[in-house]
Amino acid sequence: MEKDSLKVFGSGKEIGASCFLLSLNGTNILLDCGMHPKKSGPEALPAVDFYSSFPDVGLISHSHLDHIGALPLFFRQIQFYASKPTIAISRFMLEDSASVQERRRYEDPQNFPEPLFTEKEARKASKSVKSFKRSQSVRLRGNVNAYAYPAGHILGARSFYIESPKISVLYTGDISLFDQITVPSAEIEDLKPDILIMEGTLGLEEDAASRRVSEIRAFASEVSKILSLRQSVLCPTFALGKTQEMLCICDKLMSEGRIPYVPIVLAGMGKRIKRIYSMFVGGPLRTSCAIEIDLRGNTSIERVLEYGPAIFLMTSGMAVPKTPSYKLAKRIMTEDKNGIFFVGYLDPESPAYRILNAQMGEVVELDGKGEKAVKNNPNIKSFRITSHSDKNQLTELALKISPSKLILVHGDAPALDALKNRLHEKTDVLVPSIGETVELD
Repeated sequence: MEKDSLKVFGSGKEIGASCFLLSLNGTNILLDCGMHPKKSGPEALPAVDFYSSFPDVGLISHSHLDHIGALPLFFRQIQFYASKPTIAISRFMLEDSASVQERRRYEDPQNFPEPLFTEKEARKASKSVKSFKRSQSVRLRGNVNAYAYPAGHILGARSFYIESPKISVLYTGDISLFDQITVPSAEIEDLKPDILIMEGTLGLEEDAASRRVSEIRAFASEVSKILSLRQSVLCPTFALGKTQEMLCICDKLMSEGRIPYVPIVLAGMGKRIKRIYSMFVGGPLRTSCAIEIDLRGNTSIERVLEYGPAIFLMTSGMAVPKTPSYKLAKRIMTEDKNGIFFVGYLDPESPAYRILNAQMGEVVELDGKGEKAVKNNPNIKSFRITSHSDKNQLTELALKISPSKLILVHGDAPALDALKNRLHEKTDVLVPSIGETVELD
């Protein structure tokens, strides 16, 4: 029988197409099946090598595309399992991914390959995923059992505790070890696996999560200043997780009198996912009087700004070209009124990053195709309101679990190395690359 092992198909020393093959007692389990967010076509897929012999089962930790994006390519050969919220959200995420791929190919066939799958295939893939039993477990062959535990991060996110007669493994997926308004903290700290496979997204940030309260306080102060001038605030937000959390944060700040009551305006796919959140979470997501608008077609920015003073929660979080946040940010950045407040991670290659870090009066290259705008607005700021655990929390988790072997994934190399340097004296720490196999025995 083959040795127990973990093979890395994606997210080794990077944040990309998360995909890992866990082999325990002769049973092969695929952990996530993602797509790289910065690549397209076959290059965006995890580097799998199981085309002749597919894994016995697949476990999806949550519904961000870097964890589910390749699902339509493998669902016919592999039975995947996920939480009910993850299954519900996955349909929107995968259909949107197919639509984006098709549009990019149509608009720029020279630089974008054929779509990897269609919207119809995306729907079939999401429908094929099974939810966990009431016990939140799956019994596999080889006397292997998998158990799902809440992981925080976003609605439906799960960590997986998998045990065979010889060994136990905990795969964290993306986790938050603190309460958010929309989702409570992960529930994995009392588990004692032999092997811990842990994400390291914020391995370089000591206190990003612990600063959450002070960052929200600063956000409220700056928002209040803009609104008191009868102006509006644009918050570019990721469609899944950040839009819903920021809606709840703004609703709470208004109810506490920390910012004025104004309309909260949603645009982009975040408003569709909000409806799923409202089914499972309730609270302000169900009762909020947020206004949902569609920025496609002939809707002008002038008409949108007539909702003001308002808070605009618009996708995408990085102001990707042609998205609602991009269209509004392009206008606001050139004026000396209203504000743009970023509340999530910004890739250095994104328009959002360039807008934030440009100097006043600087011409900003927005879309890589010649579209430019001058930054004249002083009210463009960033607030770190994360949904990931930071370096201190990840360190504390690893020390509490005290595994015999710690495998760090889903993080840039410097972030994972920083975690390794902090923990290597306490346990055997490995940072595998894509294509590498780690023996667990």
